[in-house]
Amino acid sequence: GVLWLGPHAAHGTCFMPFTVGPLPASITQGQMTELDKSTAFWTFRYAHSISSLRYSDLSTKFIYEAQDYWETKALELQSRIEHNNESNNMTSLYFEHASNVLKAWWKMTDEMVFAYADGFNNYHSGAPPMGYPANWLQDVKYQDGPPPPINYGFIQVTTTEDQSFLNSNNLRPIQYWKVAV
Repeated sequence: GVLWLGPHAAHGTCFMPFTVGPLPASITQGQMTELDKSTAFWTFRYAHSISSLRYSDLSTKFIYEAQDYWETKALELQSRIEHNNESNNMTSLYFEHASNVLKAWWKMTDEMVFAYADGFNNYHSGAPPMGYPANWLQDVKYQDGPPPPINYGFIQVTTTEDQSFLNSNNLRPIQYWKVAV
């Protein structure tokens, strides 16, 4: 039998076929507490984490397209194996496919970072900064600007009288005292 496995969240992983039986180390190893680029879990988790920074742009342009491409290739591979009686090579062919998926996914993470680095669409030379969507700016009341800052006044300790005031009020004797106005 054949098992289709995607070792991370469905919207950020690529489902890959494997024979029921031994699995490659890239699938069986990996843990959340240590980034290991040789594991499928971290390959897909890493890409998904990057895509979350600009989800609508990165997931549709990169992740979804890669899922469609590689899962279609896997279906074609599965069909080829069935029609050409290559079942004796099935495990090694699926392992090779998984290895190619992981390599492509790591290359894709670099492309994703490049695509929108520093808030620009870097595929279009001279493009202005992307900024935030208008509806988001409206929801956070960006047009109203930030709240006013807290106004602080400063008392400079210059006389022994000022120092006596600080001491008599159990305040640390420091040169400047920050007081909210």
